[in-house]
Amino acid sequence: MKNVKEALPSSSGSLPVCAAMPLASKHSKTDKMSMRVEMILAISTMVGEHDDQVGMGNVVASYGKKIEVDSPYYLHPSDHPGLVFVTHPLTENGENYFSWRRNMMTALESKNKVGFIDNSVAKPSVNSQDFQPWVKCNAIVLSWLTNSLAKEIQSSAAHTETASELWADLHERFTQGIAPRIYELKRNIALLQQEKAPISTYYGKLKGV
Repeated sequence: MKNVKEALPSSSGSLPVCAAMPLASKHSKTDKMSMRVEMILAISTMVGEHDDQVGMGNVVASYGKKIEVDSPYYLHPSDHPGLVFVTHPLTENGENYFSWRRNMMTALESKNKVGFIDNSVAKPSVNSQDFQPWVKCNAIVLSWLTNSLAKEIQSSAAHTETASELWADLHERFTQGIAPRIYELKRNIALLQQEKAPISTYYGKLKGV
């Protein structure tokens, strides 16, 4: 009761300084600390929920700008380096190169990543805001290409730094000896005559060339 009376206003209407001020100061520091901790936890929770929703593609803070869904730099949360897009890997002798190439092109088109193999999405300067997104996407596409190769030729990817470099290297390696085959195909097609055969028969012969 003595402490309470000391904290009550005096007849002049003012609070006794020695009794009231230390108590107010103590509560002020505690309240400020609690509010600060609560704010940090709230912000951390919001950031975590935001990252879960946008996945790998729309990170704003890291690159300084939002990456839109239609951007070649956008990565869906499911776009990880371990993806495999082809059932049959590119063989060591390249006998399935053209079917492999077609399947990979289709897969990369669906991911909006063809620009990383045909150089239409060129490597930005180091100071560009697009540099880090480009580096990340190039590494992802390079991994996808490597995953689609037979183990015997996966070492090719170890000596390339960009997806476009590996793509060009594979094209050069497996198309050098096809000139005679192309000539043969053109000659056989030219010699094909529909004559009186049904169109289905002609089509079957054409497919068999």
